[in-house]
Amino acid sequence: MKGGGEKVSAAEIRAFLESLAFDEQDQAMERVAPPLPAEEVERRRVALERVRRVEAHRAAADASIAEAHERVAGSPIETALLPHLANGAHPLPDATGLRNVALCQLGRWTIHAQYEIGPYIADLAVTSPIGNVVVECDGHDFHERTREQAAHDKRRDRYMQAAGWRVLRFTGSEIHRDAARCADEIRAFLRGLEVS
Repeated sequence: MKGGGEKVSAAEIRAFLESLAFDEQDQAMERVAPPLPAEEVERRRVALERVRRVEAHRAAADASIAEAHERVAGSPIETALLPHLANGAHPLPDATGLRNVALCQLGRWTIHAQYEIGPYIADLAVTSPIGNVVVECDGHDFHERTREQAAHDKRRDRYMQAAGWRVLRFTGSEIHRDAARCADEIRAFLRGLEVS
């Protein structure tokens, strides 16, 4: 905390207050701000507790989604992307099996891992009543390293597109460099489908 007449940001005050036990917060608030009426102190305490509960719930949901994804043997690249894509999603009840596992619900979209589409298995599939999207996470070892691998991926894309799926591919380098940006791109694509 800053001393003297220096201004203190709201974030600094919040961080300082969160570091204290509730019984110390009243005393701390008196040091950084003029005394507040008891009902305002209580309202702020309740609001802070609500924020803590929401953050704990989100952390638990993220852990549940990650755990489900690990059970279905997702690659490290998928594992890097999924927390960003599933941010704010609601985990779904545990499913058995290693294919077509619905990991979480993101609005009207359901995110699946290792989703079977005909003879192929998509890394991630996002399904909804308005459309279906395959998200492929291409590691260098298995994609376009040889002409045969590139031809296989093209055949696979054509099959999925003919079956009505839209296909988004990201390289492992893109995901490792900025998984959040890749997830934002996927979300923007999904929002575009909702509008069209």
